[in-house]
Amino acid sequence: MEIRKRKGKQVGRLTVTEQQYQEDLQRLRGLRPIDDDFMRCLFKDNIPLAELVLRIITGKPDLVITDCQTQKDMKRLAGARSICLDAYGADMEFGQIQMNYLDWTFQDAKAKTELLASYHIPVWVMEPLRGGRLATLSEKYEQILKELRPQETIPAWAFRFLQTIPGVTVVLSGMSNFEQLKENIETFGTDSPLNQKEMDAVLSNAKDMIDSVLPCTACRYCTSHCPQGLDIPKLLALYNEHNFTGGGFIAPMALMAIAQDKQPAACIGCRSCEKVCPQQIKVSEAMADFASKIQG
Repeated sequence: MEIRKRKGKQVGRLTVTEQQYQEDLQRLRGLRPIDDDFMRCLFKDNIPLAELVLRIITGKPDLVITDCQTQKDMKRLAGARSICLDAYGADMEFGQIQMNYLDWTFQDAKAKTELLASYHIPVWVMEPLRGGRLATLSEKYEQILKELRPQETIPAWAFRFLQTIPGVTVVLSGMSNFEQLKENIETFGTDSPLNQKEMDAVLSNAKDMIDSVLPCTACRYCTSHCPQGLDIPKLLALYNEHNFTGGGFIAPMALMAIAQDKQPAACIGCRSCEKVCPQQIKVSEAMADFASKIQG
């Protein structure tokens, strides 16, 4: 192969012309998602490969990757699918995650925020009101918050929570009408983070709201006893998400990235996992219910 010196982009160790760069980028766009296990093996700890691919995609020839992890190594990435490459580069401008006071523990947003902070990456927040779930609360939860800040609206509490989290620089809030827009502008007109008592109150409310979910701690004792080789903690996390939100797209989308023989419907109901579950979760019943709800 003949390599001619031309003026162009430096990608990896090769200098390429603009035309070659565009051709490479087009090839990447044309790739189809393939087996997750293969992609995880391909990218796991392979910084040179991740660096090369991301340099091509971003057009930043000097982009440097400091760490490369895959979906399998990250906890509770509900909703992630297909090729999931989590690469943390020195040039990464921000990290966008779903965060609110309910998902602080429910989707482990706390750990994700701390991870981004360790790389000095600003946080952009989506779903600050959990799809409207935190815009209106039951009378019990509302009363607790009103006693602490009588003048604060219920939606504003979710935004004040985010103002309390270091590293949050952008909050992406969906608004349905002009009144909501005005309320949000008024809320963000002042920076009023929660004190410890107020933070304890919203997190206590959140804990109470999700107490109905299955108490899986992801100890993984069950997985070694499953003859089907199911990733039971992951499936239970998706089951909890699906039940709590009353359906939605997250769990079905995540299941699309899981092989058919590893889906909830693959559970044979042998209950071997239940015999070793410290939380005494009736896994077989949960899998049957999950499969039924997903299949419609």
